[in-house]
Amino acid sequence: MRWTFEEKLKMVKDYLKDGTIPYVEHCSRKSLAHAIRLWARAYNLHGDAALKHKQNHVFTKKDKVNAVKRILAGQSNNSVSISLGIHPSTIAKWLEIYEKEGFKGLKDPLPAIKKTYLDINNREEQYLDVKHDDIKYQQALITIARQKAEIAYLKKLSALSSPR
Repeated sequence: MRWTFEEKLKMVKDYLKDGTIPYVEHCSRKSLAHAIRLWARAYNLHGDAALKHKQNHVFTKKDKVNAVKRILAGQSNNSVSISLGIHPSTIAKWLEIYEKEGFKGLKDPLPAIKKTYLDINNREEQYLDVKHDDIKYQQALITIARQKAEIAYLKKLSALSSPR
């Protein structure tokens, strides 16, 4: 369930005031209590901004390495994630990568590549932001889209030029 900023703020303030965990239909009381405790810790550390929905923040290799080093130094996953303002599962994913590949496995994110393709039905180019680990894969997708557009064009041309 995705909570609005206002809902989170109300639940956190009630929890900090008197320890109240509300009853919410279709939501496990245990998981809600856990979420509220995490929100409360983040709220105490960062204020209102901690409860607002964020745009995806891009973490560099240096950020990831520093987070993993903090955990290796003895900080908890939750405390590191709260201080960075991200979900604990993100930190867990970085730890998993570190355990498999070491610090060199924690890479800088690839930049989004503008991919163009011709929408055959609308006859116009459309642009998509694509993130993928393999640049060659993205280039192959672009080539395939262009070839499909070219085939459709040649079919139309053939139909127009053939005698009736």
